[in-house]
Amino acid sequence: MTCNSSDKLRRKVASVELLKQENRCGHTPFFVAIVKGHLILAEMLLQHRMSDINHQDEQDDSPLHWAIILQNTSAVEFLLERGASINLENLHGNHAIMVAAINDVDEKIMKLLIHDWVKDRPKRKAKILRQLKKEGEEHPELPDHDAFIRELVSSKANKKSMIPLHAVCINGNGNLVKILLQAGKTSDLGNQDIKKMNPIHFAVAHDHSRIIGYLHRDRMCPEGLLHKDYCVIEAGSSGRT
Repeated sequence: MTCNSSDKLRRKVASVELLKQENRCGHTPFFVAIVKGHLILAEMLLQHRMSDINHQDEQDDSPLHWAIILQNTSAVEFLLERGASINLENLHGNHAIMVAAINDVDEKIMKLLIHDWVKDRPKRKAKILRQLKKEGEEHPELPDHDAFIRELVSSKANKKSMIPLHAVCINGNGNLVKILLQAGKTSDLGNQDIKKMNPIHFAVAHDHSRIIGYLHRDRMCPEGLLHKDYCVIEAGSSGRT
């Protein structure tokens, strides 16, 4: 190798290392580009695979988590189209759908996370498979979309034992409740957090009568689930609020 070639190699290695450096929050340059909404720069930084799209910061939040928190729909779509993982968990055990539920996002973001993840997107599927292989999967297989989403929505709880439906019932967002119920394909709302509260307990506690009426009227709440401390509806009634 000539001296000139050696210098070029050293400069390339140095530039790659710079792109991996973290600031005090644990954010790489790519991460910062997403947080600031500079998607053209983010695309440049992703080229040649020199930046990790699933990098996690000091709180174990990923760029996708931050795009959701900031409710930047374009950034969320940008990341999903390039194979960002929606099941990475932060220090609180929150995956992307849970982060969206907690932050009461616009329903378009929730639909992107749930419905547009890999359906009918060959390029996205290929990128996700490459990412799985990079993460150590010898023979990676793309998980079944519906089953994967159903697990995230219905059974994959955070460190407080909460699922996304808990959070949207706290916030009182009826549209997100409907989206999650449809995605979860479950009639059991008995999931309880560490305080033994199920989603309807939170809706009652926060006086979200529309959510309570919707869940109860549509028979989505089994009898006996209403917490005695917040029981304002008689289990088995017509569900009027």
